[in-house]
Amino acid sequence: ALIRQGTMVFYIKTWQCPSGYDYFNLTTNLCQDMCGDYAFEYDVKYTCEYCNYSCLDCTSGHDCLACSGNIDNRQLTGDKACSCLSGFYEVGDSKVCEACEDIIPGCVDCFYNTTYQSADAAAGAVELGCF
Repeated sequence: ALIRQGTMVFYIKTWQCPSGYDYFNLTTNLCQDMCGDYAFEYDVKYTCEYCNYSCLDCTSGHDCLACSGNIDNRQLTGDKACSCLSGFYEVGDSKVCEACEDIIPGCVDCFYNTTYQSADAAAGAVELGCF
């Protein structure tokens, strides 16, 4: 339960999980021994918290250990994040990795211009480019 006092918010545990099933899954309302894919064991509140999107296993919401690569075409980068595999690009805010070849035939690797505005097209700006 959340309790607000002025600008402070306090989290109060309102359940008791049995020993060996210490982590409470807020989605399923079940106690678990471990949280499983796309989640991590948050030892402060003893809850299952979600990893960032496409992160299969993580130690916190932002530190990935493995990506769901063959499912959504991502790989783990040096900064513990998941990014599109070579030959794929992330489509704007959709969080989906699309194949370059599907948009630009014959393109082996491409990029998505996150600052692209359709009004800039006349000046030569591209939404998607091929390396």
